[in-house]
Amino acid sequence: MAIAALVLGIVAVVFAFTPLVFLSPFIAIVGIVLAVLARKSEKSGASTAGLILSIIGLVLGGIMWIACSLCAAGMKEGIKELQKDPGFKSLQQEMNKAIDDATKKAQDINK
Repeated sequence: MAIAALVLGIVAVVFAFTPLVFLSPFIAIVGIVLAVLARKSEKSGASTAGLILSIIGLVLGGIMWIACSLCAAGMKEGIKELQKDPGFKSLQQEMNKAIDDATKKAQDINK
């Protein structure tokens, strides 16, 4: 159990810095439970390290999860503001026209 807690602690810390950040706190909680159970039966370095790494993974995963959520919310508001800008609308129209022109050219080449 101590080795499993250690592995889960390492995975939780690594996942805190990847796009799988939402899994980190859950993995860390399982690691903490296993580490506590392992420490009750036999105190070893692996169970202590697993407990410490799982706690670090829980804290880092939670912080990163909150940070990612706040960033996504901020992007949503920024996109709403950008869409109100008249310059953005004209740029969007130019891009759509360029895409349509490229599509027509590609269709003409394929004929």
